Amino acid sequence: MADQKGKDQSSNSQPSLALLPWKYDVFLNCSGGDTSKYFVDQLYLTLRQAGFNTFRTDDEGEHVSSEVVMNAIEGSIIFIIVLSKNYASSRRCLNELVHILEVKKNSKRLILPIFYDIDPSDARKQTGIFAEAFERHGTCSQSEQNIQLWRAALSRVGNLSGWDLRHVAEGFESKFIHIISEEVLQEVKSRTPLYVTKHPVALFPRVNQIEKLLFKGRCDDVRVIGIYGMGGIGKTTLAKAVFNQVLQHFEASCFLENVKSEASESPNGLVHLQEQLLRTILRRKIKVHNVDEGITLIKEGIWQKKVFIVLDDLDDQCQLNALLGERDWLRPGSRVVITTQDKHLLKELQMNEQYEAMKLDHKSSLQLFTLHAFRNAPPAEDYSMHVDGIVTYCAGVPLALQVLGAYLSDKKIEEWKNALDKLKTIPSSDIHTKLRIIFDGLPDDFTKAVFLDLACFFFKIQKSEVVGIFTACGFYPEVEICELIDKSLLTIDENKHLNMHNLIRDMGREIVHSESPDNPGKRSRLWCPKDISDVLIGHKGTKAVEGIVLESSALKDVPFSTKAFEKMAKLRLLHINHLQLYGRFQYLPKSLKYLHWHYCPLKCLPSDLCLENLVILNMSFGKFKESQAPLKYFKCLKSLVFYSCEDLKKSPEFVGLHSLEELSFGYCSNLMGLDSTIGELKRLRILNIADCKNLRELPRRICELKSLEILYLYRCSKLEELPDDLGKLERLKELNAVATAITRLPGSVGHLKNLEMLLLSQDFLLKRQSKFSDIFSTWLQPKRSHSRVGYLPSSFSSLSALKVLQIENWNMTEDDIPFSLASLSSLQNLCFSNNKFHAIHFNLCDLSSLKYLNLSECPNLKSIPEIPPTLQNLRAYKCKSLERLPNLSGLKRLEELELYCCEMLTEIQGLENLDSVRRISLWSCKSFGRLLDVSNLSKLKNLDLSHCERLIEIRGLENLHSIRYINLFNCKALKNPFTENFFKAHYEHGSELQLGLCNSNVPNWFSYKVDGCSMCFNMPLQGESTFLGMFLWVVYGTVDETKNVYPKATIVDQTNGVEFNHRLWTTISFAENSSIHYIPRIYFKCPVKGREMMSIHIECYDFPTEDFVKKCGVHLLYKDKNGQVHSVCEFFS
Repeated sequence: MADQKGKDQSSNSQPSLALLPWKYDVFLNCSGGDTSKYFVDQLYLTLRQAGFNTFRTDDEGEHVSSEVVMNAIEGSIIFIIVLSKNYASSRRCLNELVHILEVKKNSKRLILPIFYDIDPSDARKQTGIFAEAFERHGTCSQSEQNIQLWRAALSRVGNLSGWDLRHVAEGFESKFIHIISEEVLQEVKSRTPLYVTKHPVALFPRVNQIEKLLFKGRCDDVRVIGIYGMGGIGKTTLAKAVFNQVLQHFEASCFLENVKSEASESPNGLVHLQEQLLRTILRRKIKVHNVDEGITLIKEGIWQKKVFIVLDDLDDQCQLNALLGERDWLRPGSRVVITTQDKHLLKELQMNEQYEAMKLDHKSSLQLFTLHAFRNAPPAEDYSMHVDGIVTYCAGVPLALQVLGAYLSDKKIEEWKNALDKLKTIPSSDIHTKLRIIFDGLPDDFTKAVFLDLACFFFKIQKSEVVGIFTACGFYPEVEICELIDKSLLTIDENKHLNMHNLIRDMGREIVHSESPDNPGKRSRLWCPKDISDVLIGHKGTKAVEGIVLESSALKDVPFSTKAFEKMAKLRLLHINHLQLYGRFQYLPKSLKYLHWHYCPLKCLPSDLCLENLVILNMSFGKFKESQAPLKYFKCLKSLVFYSCEDLKKSPEFVGLHSLEELSFGYCSNLMGLDSTIGELKRLRILNIADCKNLRELPRRICELKSLEILYLYRCSKLEELPDDLGKLERLKELNAVATAITRLPGSVGHLKNLEMLLLSQDFLLKRQSKFSDIFSTWLQPKRSHSRVGYLPSSFSSLSALKVLQIENWNMTEDDIPFSLASLSSLQNLCFSNNKFHAIHFNLCDLSSLKYLNLSECPNLKSIPEIPPTLQNLRAYKCKSLERLPNLSGLKRLEELELYCCEMLTEIQGLENLDSVRRISLWSCKSFGRLLDVSNLSKLKNLDLSHCERLIEIRGLENLHSIRYINLFNCKALKNPFTENFFKAHYEHGSELQLGLCNSNVPNWFSYKVDGCSMCFNMPLQGESTFLGMFLWVVYGTVDETKNVYPKATIVDQTNGVEFNHRLWTTISFAENSSIHYIPRIYFKCPVKGREMMSIHIECYDFPTEDFVKKCGVHLLYKDKNGQVHSVCEFFS
């Protein structure tokens, strides 16, 4: 067993960690003629609004060619199969399903079946309504071969783990769609690289060393690598960088951070880690009840995929046993990295290799410290003499260098001297005491208190949540959190979670523990269940106690007397889950500012609970049926939450709550009504009564809430009307009334001048109104008024704050679209897709804030008027009559242009000036003849012009340095636009480049080329040049039908005995086509040094390879010591 040490190098050259490009996140496979259509429409809309690029067809969309659909399948990550009653009757659905399963067989894709109003066994066995469909297929001259393929495909998808709507989310479609959206989010997130560090000093040479250890030996081995070293040395940072570097080689990957902390924080810590591992690897939420069950589920689950797993900061073999068990649980080709401070633990775990994370040498230490202390500026002369001494005493530990550098960055020279003097008295191995210097130097007691609260209580918490808590406690959290981040004691991730390094957290907890080592009742903060139990049972609490947080259910079966809190005169924060309290609640100290008591077992809120200084009261998931507490004494209360108290039938009275800003009864499913005194809450900003299924009406006095900004009525399914005076809520910004029984909107809605978002379910709109004009006549006019069809009253223009207007599937004509729309100057999102109008007659340019315009699937639309320069996204796809666009040269902010399947569109004026555009999709624009010079489209990444049969010219492709995907398949009139200079220009960034072209020859200037599907060649001796990557050009033969296929290129380094497979894609048809792929050096598992014997073989499961692949070629690119790029031919000449 090898034991390697990380050699310190100061080189910071960072390879690209880009992931494979995909055209679509989601492909929806569904029929279009049954009750599932509404569900699919909502699902499609939700996915698009969540930012997922989603492709769908249905049986009404026959103008979309089969080759376009198949191409979309090839380019999708996730397939959602909606199996409904009419599914098996659709030949299109079944053909798509067959192809999806072929693609899945050869690649890392995810299939999510949804059983919509059917029995999954009917799909699996083709019984019931599915049997009837196949009987009809048998009488319609369908070939027996096709029918057998369809049956086999349905059987396979029926056996996959999926969702049965009847048994998920209580059958509620909206909640079900949310679950699906979350699943898609998890899949996409799993392909997103982790944030590593701002200053990767000496990092990537170490990453490359570990990568070599990971891929040493046979590619189908299971290898486990251990990284060990002292705390703060950078093991987690190193593991994250390795994770990003090799992510794309595996079917699934998971990074479990801080295993030791997570496992020890609560009795269920290991169970939560097991759930996280299963959810990330299997892409679905699995409930684990205990560790032993989790072990069984992991053993059965992770074998399904070739995985890469990182277990960060292990300190016990039990943790490994619970999370990975035995090596033979893993599928061949899987890899595992474990980080730990305990080298001996790695020996017990029998690693393939051990790697010691070493301290930084003095040069790298100086570089890292300087970056944090002086940003990028060199140190002033009078500071330089102290820098070297401080760096020396940090002893090469990156965390100490980073934290001390940030701490001293704005300090005077005298404070630098004091810090150096203190460091001289601390042993070099005592990292905690060194970090204590930073804590002692925090500017005030408030900042120190916030730091200790975060270290002891709030590990990995959302910033917005903790800001509310600290504000309630009288702190100034925005200031204090900013100070802690500046001092590198705290970090904030991309999801706005606050994080703290384990060593820093432990240092904070050690400070609190040292307040009274032997008596926890005299410490300022209690978080350990054992200490909390000891203090409450023995009534040992004192005025020293400021906060108690018990997150777990460890003490749920132990009753405690409220008298235990009597002496805690300074208690400001009490966060207890599942705890049983008995006795007189007047013993709870008046100093309490924050009370969080989830799963409270009491049947009613106690009448003697009088906390006059309380700011936040959160009693979610409680068993209350009513509240007897006199809330009028809660004069400082700003937030009152009874979320998901399912037994609560009546709200409390709200008299005296003059400070209340937030009130939530969300998911209180038995709540019958709100007390009429709600009108006295003059400062209330947020009212959440979502999912109160038995709420039948709102109190009239709700219209007296002059400060109300957000009103959630989502899924109040028995709520039939809104108050007529709703327009009095002058500050209302957001109204969510999705999935209610509301039959009309009051005319006063038009007076909501601050309204930015109005959400009504499509179900409400479709059932209650027939035309666009009728909806808004009901909305804006008093009941006595009668507006004519096609006319929208002028009061519509008073919604001056409206930002989103989305009216889809309404068969609107141009007469139904009012000119007053042009007055909505705040409108940012306008969607009129799937309507019948021929033109838009109002002035779009008057919408001066418009960013998103969607006019897609409007079959009669012939032209689009001038567009405001603020636009960022223009979608008008499947507008089969669209002939003319305005000149786009003024759209300097446009990022996406989607105009595919616009069959009458011949040109786009001004395209050459869109220097901000990132994606252009014009496929199947069959009349499109000429694309102007694209040289200036410097940010363009994705260009799809496939099936533009009249396209004759593209200029400037070699200048598109950001391009990652170009599709020119079936552009029959187009000559090859890819010159040698184009290929030299696209080696940068280490990212894959995919090209498709209607062409039958490999260019003469390619380094190596052969007839057939296999080739061998020797890599040239590099000398002082660096290998960048290779272009692979493949020419495919002809077939009798147009079809998208998914070939595989197997690339073998025969010298080092290493191989890897590379995904290709292509369209084959009546004419020969070529696909071209750039494979950067990071895809090669072993570094290319020169003289390696390489072989490449291309195969496809759909066709005999010898007929399918006609020619192939390889072009190698190198960079010389002067930075010039050369091909192999130039290199040898």
